[in-house]
Amino acid sequence: MSYRIISSFLCVSFLGICIPFADGADSAVNTKCPISGKAIKAKCAMKYEGEKIAFCCGKCFKKFKSDPATLVAKVVRDAVPVNTTCPMSGRDIKAGCVAAYKEETIGFCGGGCKKKFEADPAAMIGKVVRTSKKQD
Repeated sequence: MSYRIISSFLCVSFLGICIPFADGADSAVNTKCPISGKAIKAKCAMKYEGEKIAFCCGKCFKKFKSDPATLVAKVVRDAVPVNTTCPMSGRDIKAGCVAAYKEETIGFCGGGCKKKFEADPAAMIGKVVRTSKKQD
């Protein structure tokens, strides 16, 4: 019996299939997969440096697990943006359209403005009108 359990676990781990996260009460720091950008599945997660990071599928889970030190930078932690208007267009920001810059979450009206900001954030950060305090 224990041989079957062990062999099943090894097979699941080898294939990169996600198994239910033991601590279901803990919520993930992200709502989008850091690899694909798709919506996450709560059961497809792992702890890394004290944070629960979730993924959309086993393939992305396996890719992250192979090089977490490099890929952790792609994790967008769900945080409240420091601004309510897009620094590029002046329009209201869209929920979930954010970028991280020096411990702050900056919101944007759309993907085009976000891409412009990410191309040269040091030059664009001055356009951000902060309406909330810097995050801890």
